[in-house]
Formats: sequence, structure tokens, C-alpha cells
Amino acid sequence: MQFALSLQTLVGALRQQPVQGYDGASVSILNEINSCIAKSRYQLARKALENGATHLLWVDTDQTFPPQLVHALARHKKPIVGCNIAIKTLPSAPTARAKSEDWFGGHKVYSKGKKGLERVWRIGFGVVLIEAEVFKKIPEPWFNIRWDLAKREFVGEDWFFCEQAEAAGIPIFVDHDASLRVGHIGNFEFTHNHIIPESESPKLEVVA
Repeated sequence: MQFALSLQTLVGALRQQPVQGYDGASVSILNEINSCIAKSRYQLARKALENGATHLLWVDTDQTFPPQLVHALARHKKPIVGCNIAIKTLPSAPTARAKSEDWFGGHKVYSKGKKGLERVWRIGFGVVLIEAEVFKKIPEPWFNIRWDLAKREFVGEDWFFCEQAEAAGIPIFVDHDASLRVGHIGNFEFTHNHIIPESESPKLEVVA
């Protein structure tokens, strides 16, 4: 319900106030139900491109977001710009990462206390705006899930996309202002207020 209300207000905001520089643009809502998320994302991208889309806004159905989300992200005019999502754990953690050999743990990019854009290495696809031209510069299938033998861990379809973008020299950004206004619905709504930087995490000391 929270996602549906967010989507409704977002579409309403776009009808009332077009994004600057995109007067006359139309909005289409696409949904794909599939047991394989990589396939769902691929099929959605194909449909959007076939419909002549100039931009693809990816929003997972467990997200909440402000009415002016598209206005906030589109004004940057970046090929890939998204929100840094708080994952559904306590304490929470951000999805965005700075470049690191330790990609699984990685260097977490925190949004709390920050403003504006920051270039990142990897980003989740909970909320992200991508120019259609990006899909013409990277090879299909665009989304895949692969196994990292060294880490003995799966690489998700969103990070796979980021790998392809990196190989094509396409930068990825997070909007910290917008990130602080999105929520992630689990047992309750996870936000950046639930993220504690590792440097500030309490340390448990055991005295024998």
C-alpha cells in the first residue's frame, strides 16, 4: 500500500509539473511478474526500449519515495543516477559502494549528513533512473546473476549491470538528498536513520 501511494503521488506530480527540459513527455508504467528477477528486469528494459522510452525509472515494489523523485533525479542529467537504499536489516546498511577489491563487504557509501551527487562504484536497483542510451552501449542480457568463485558469493543482477556499465565507461551516481527521502518496506520502513556507520557502531567487550 505504501508503494502504491508513493507511485500515485509521483505520477500526479509529473502531470502537474513536467520535469524541466522534458515538456510534453509522457509516462508509462510497466510491471513484470517473474520468478527470476534478472529476467524480469531484462524484459522490462526490452519493453521500455521498444516503446521508445528515453529514460527508465526502476522502482522496486517494496520502496517508498517522494512525489518529486523523478524531478530530483532527472535534473542531474546523468546516464545513471539513483538512491542509496537502506537494506532491511538492523542495524541497516547502505547499498551503494565505493570501489574496493572487497566488493562483498566493500567500502559502504553513507548518505546521512551528505548532500548532492556522489559518484559510486556499485548501486542497488531499488530506485534508479537510467537513460535509454545506456542500454544501447552495453551488451545484452544487461542483467544476470553470476557466481563469484573467490568470494563464494552470488553477484546480483543489479551489480552485474553496474559491472557492464563500468566496462563501458559509464559513471554511476547517487543523489544523497533523494536517498534520505526513500524508505525500504520490510517488517517496518527502513531508512537512513537505521544505518549506523561502522566507525560509530558500539563495540562489545567481554571481560573474563
